[in-house]
Amino acid sequence: MKSNFLCDLHLHTNYSYDSQTSMEEYVQKALETAVQALCFTDHIELTNKISTFSTMDFGKRAQEFHLLKAKYGKQILLLLGYEFGSPHRHLQELKFVQSLQPDVIIGGVHYPLNYYPVAGKCSNSHYQMLYNKCVREMVEEGGFDVLAHVDLPKRMHDDYAEDSQMVLGTLERCAKYGIVPELNTSSLRRGKTLPMADANGILHYLSCGGKFVQLNSDSHSADTLCSGFEQVLATIPNGATLCYFQNRKPVALP
Repeated sequence: MKSNFLCDLHLHTNYSYDSQTSMEEYVQKALETAVQALCFTDHIELTNKISTFSTMDFGKRAQEFHLLKAKYGKQILLLLGYEFGSPHRHLQELKFVQSLQPDVIIGGVHYPLNYYPVAGKCSNSHYQMLYNKCVREMVEEGGFDVLAHVDLPKRMHDDYAEDSQMVLGTLERCAKYGIVPELNTSSLRRGKTLPMADANGILHYLSCGGKFVQLNSDSHSADTLCSGFEQVLATIPNGATLCYFQNRKPVALP
């Protein structure tokens, strides 16, 4: 289902270690560009080099968000969530994040087995194997709502070649467990190919009983809000319903 309701539901602010953009900057950009909903999903990472769980000021972040809702809530739908890195490996911390009652928890793999994808340190095929295995385990464990960037390895390696059977198997499990796959447009900003909508991934997911998908920019700056959406929207097959999450329940876009 196509929709004229424009939203971006995977955004990183200055509460993430890799962004300097405030929530209000995103809101102001959205109002300038007729974006109707935003969801802030800052990183929760627990690795041997990055631990944002221990440094996240959850209370201050929530307070800032609610002040923005009071200020702009009549003009735009604002939602608050998290992108949790490999939540299946950190179940106690995941339980805490769940207890905060966010609108959405995005599950994302960035550093499988604490591996940092530095050029020359690991082959494309080996990184993909680590990544896909970790994503599969994460989906099997569950506890989150949206599967982030299933094609993230293309960001790391110029010779990326998708393991289509592994991706399709993961999407089957998304349909089985009610996890919504994300079409993440960040690869387009890196000169890479379209996200999995350009293959048969979403059609396969739909054939397995899946319904909802999300289209997100994974922005770390307000300048890239909704970037690539027009290009990707044209590739989403009929039968897929775009959605946002509120109180961890999917809501079809109007």
